[in-house]
Amino acid sequence: MIPCELDEWKITKAHSSVVTPAVVRTAKSAGGEEYKACVVYCLLVVKKWFKKQAILEMWDSELHDVRAVACEVIAKMM
Repeated sequence: MIPCELDEWKITKAHSSVVTPAVVRTAKSAGGEEYKACVVYCLLVVKKWFKKQAILEMWDSELHDVRAVACEVIAKMM
């Protein structure tokens, strides 16, 4: 979903053009009816992984940090 470095405010602002309602719907549908809650958990696990990657891969740290923020925003919107 985030192939390049973006400013964090573009993801966290209300009515973001990055984290759109379609993105949230896609994330919600990933677990189906039965495993909806698992998607939120997985997003938070992936957020933690991106934070670790930001430390390990300093050349891409800003990209990983933005991806972590996107995971958090999507998890909150679900």
